[in-house]
Amino acid sequence: MRLAYTITETYEIDTTPDNEIVLTAEMRVYELEVSDYGSAAYHTIVEGERHLSVSFREDGDYPFCTVPARILMPKTRIV
Repeated sequence: MRLAYTITETYEIDTTPDNEIVLTAEMRVYELEVSDYGSAAYHTIVEGERHLSVSFREDGDYPFCTVPARILMPKTRIV
């Protein structure tokens, strides 16, 4: 079973000059079920706070992004 999370505050991720991901408060994301290739660990080290990788899909597949754990509120478990 994987977790569904609710984003608690708006969070912007600049991926390239022409591509930006914006997560907004109350948005639902999901526990990642595939490899993040070390992204969360890397961002935890670089940013100095714990990050988790989350999926935009209920099945936990790609695409994903990393976000600070402090902005994630566990919501429900998905079978």
